[in-house]
Amino acid sequence: MSRFGVLLPPSEPILPPANAAAAAVWRVACSEATYQGERATKVEIQGPDVKGLLACLASRLSSLGCDVIGAGSDMVAAGGAAGNGGAVAGGGAPPQIRDVFHVQAQGKPIAPESQALLVNALKGTCAAMLSATTRPRDKYRVVLTPDAPRTATHIAVE
Repeated sequence: MSRFGVLLPPSEPILPPANAAAAAVWRVACSEATYQGERATKVEIQGPDVKGLLACLASRLSSLGCDVIGAGSDMVAAGGAAGNGGAVAGGGAPPQIRDVFHVQAQGKPIAPESQALLVNALKGTCAAMLSATTRPRDKYRVVLTPDAPRTATHIAVE
């Protein structure tokens, strides 16, 4: 199994073109850091406040072979206003969240040559979470129709 900073980067580092625009709203950066006396890589992620993002990113980091040794998040100003229920005066952007993870791969910081791949993979995860929570739900319809001859149900998504 490949591990960041040890053997090979993940096999899916390139964002599909459709997700590239969605990923552009996220700022993801890696830097060397010390966390509770241990050398680690600090991963900072800033973007729209999406419910469940912190847990999703922690899971994604783990799936990429990173050990999360510390994590946290806080609200930051988005266009001068944050923490006001998701809306900015005048209908602007929702509040921004800043997540910080301290990670290692097999007890070491992430190798600098793998950090760009890690950033790209995390931006893809953020974009997918944002798309899942902001897609227009009223534009889809699911129709269930019994199919008695086959003892089944036909599912149509329109």
